[in-house]
Amino acid sequence: MGKFKGLSILEQARGMLFACAIGLGLAAGPALSAETEITVSTWGGPNHPVNSKLWPILSSWIEKATDDRVTLKVVHDLGPPAAQMDLVNDGVADMAWIFHGHMPGRFVLTQISEIPSSNADSETISAAYWNLHENYLAKANEHRGLRVLGIGVHGPGQIFTNAKADDLASLKSKRLRVGGGVMSDVVDRLGIVSAALPPNQLYEAASQGVIDGALQPFDGVQAFRLGEVTHYGLINPAGFYRGSFAIIMNPDKWDEISPEDQKAIESVTGEKLSRLFGAVMDGSDKAGMDYFVANGGKNTELSAEDQETLKKIFSELRGKWETTAANAGIDAKAAIAAFDADIEAARNGERVTIAAAE
Repeated sequence: MGKFKGLSILEQARGMLFACAIGLGLAAGPALSAETEITVSTWGGPNHPVNSKLWPILSSWIEKATDDRVTLKVVHDLGPPAAQMDLVNDGVADMAWIFHGHMPGRFVLTQISEIPSSNADSETISAAYWNLHENYLAKANEHRGLRVLGIGVHGPGQIFTNAKADDLASLKSKRLRVGGGVMSDVVDRLGIVSAALPPNQLYEAASQGVIDGALQPFDGVQAFRLGEVTHYGLINPAGFYRGSFAIIMNPDKWDEISPEDQKAIESVTGEKLSRLFGAVMDGSDKAGMDYFVANGGKNTELSAEDQETLKKIFSELRGKWETTAANAGIDAKAAIAAFDADIEAARNGERVTIAAAE
């Protein structure tokens, strides 16, 4: 009996039961600890910066903040890009990133971030966009009750074609891919024929002659192989549009997480995650531009006259947005003024260094 020697049978039994209970408790301890795995639905292919940079960094941030009690499991291609919000809403996935333009009619107020108004980088605009969403846009509930963990924009969207285009007029003979949102509005106002396609179909459509080019930021030149089938870029310094995105989470899954870990996750999402999204896009844009030029791509900047034409279109779209926002009960003029001011303030905010974050 070892350490139970000299005790009565009853005392020995009690001692053995106590020892067994302690042993079982120690063995079961890790399994009984609060641990949550969040299933993340993603798209865009393994080389897209959201997949190669953002998810690994966010995963490490969350694990560190929660002492490994909450982890991410990233799953590719649970559904097409336009279905990501439904996947999260239905509980097929717990988290995902969405492009608002993939769901026509569902997201209208988010389009203010897509209308070029500043030469600031994506990280700066994304930080200001988070404040705009929290202070003004969230009350409209366009995300239908899903929890928004971060929100952001990609870099200036440009036009890439398989034959050289020197100006806006030369685009009217071409069929260009659009993805929805403001880019579709801009193309329509320019009188250009468009084809609505998700970005993962760009390469196939261009290589088969279905389209003559596409609106994309420079990151798509590499991430979606656009640079292999188009060789000319028509550049507006502020872009033809920006793309609006959100990182969303199922509220029921969020409620499964302890208040302590919810607070920890909030410390690494919100503006911080929005900045990360923008910073990842900025880095990918630079890499995409370098790749495009290195592989023989030629860029032509729009003339001052054509840039003025675009500014007028952007002004019209802002005016249209103001009317829509006001009808939704939002102080549109105050929202725009705050957004513009926050962009300038965010330039001097605490920036994300991707190399340090990885």
